[in-house]
Amino acid sequence: MDVITSLIQYMKLRRVQTSQKRHKRTVLHMLAASGVVRPGHIELRYTKPFARTTARRA
Repeated sequence: MDVITSLIQYMKLRRVQTSQKRHKRTVLHMLAASGVVRPGHIELRYTKPFARTTARRA
């Protein structure tokens, strides 16, 4: 029973971490696109074009 509980907790934690990482990447990309933050000051790795990212969520 403990194994199942810990597995479920791990899966929930990974889902939250993934969602937070995705949100952070989107926010940094929007700030860089708007000129608030210089693109060279942040590390945008493995990103998709901004237009496709927002279109998918709409």
